[in-house]
Amino acid sequence: MLRSSLLRPTLLRRYCSFISSLSVKETLRKMPVNDKILVQGWVQSVRKYKELYFVDLIDGTCLDRLQIVIDANNSK
Repeated sequence: MLRSSLLRPTLLRRYCSFISSLSVKETLRKMPVNDKILVQGWVQSVRKYKELYFVDLIDGTCLDRLQIVIDANNSK
C-alpha cells in the first residue's frame, strides 16, 4: 500500500517510471498471445458470457478496441 507521501504526482511518476505500457494500436499490431502486457485506457464495455468476462478497452490511438477475456473462476 502506498503512503500518502508517495501519492504526490512527481514521486508517483518516479516510482512507476520503469513500467512501460503499450498503446492499443501497438498491441493490436504486435498481437501478443498469452503474454503479460500493460495497457492503459478506458473500459468501453463489459459483457459476461457463462464464466467469462469480455472487456473492450480503448485509448484513443486508433478506432479499434482491445478485447480482454477474463475467466471468472481464475481471476483474483
